[in-house]
Amino acid sequence: MENQIRLNLPANIDLVKDHDILPPEYSYRKYKSKKYNVTYYDTFDWRIYNAGLVLYSIGKILFLRLLDTEIILASCGYQKRPVFIWDFAQNNVKKRLVSILGVRALNVLCSVSLSETHG
Repeated sequence: MENQIRLNLPANIDLVKDHDILPPEYSYRKYKSKKYNVTYYDTFDWRIYNAGLVLYSIGKILFLRLLDTEIILASCGYQKRPVFIWDFAQNNVKKRLVSILGVRALNVLCSVSLSETHG
């Protein structure tokens, strides 16, 4: 019977060099991690949320999705983060937000640093 244990070790530990960490009868492998930041936006009066939507960015891409689902309705890239609807290039995100935002500014609600590990 084989048991598996996953350990999150500090990045500066080299299991080959620091062989005292795991006994020789144990095998190990490194998993690749991907780190990224997600920033969420809305108006001060929560117009996007009240419309049942979520607006967020990862890198320089904005995503508009349905609240409580993983369904992405639209996405677009940007060079400078849009604050008002007129800052958006003509794209599907702008088309969906134009009636929701009006003259309201987009504010950063929060930014979250995430890490995914696949193995």
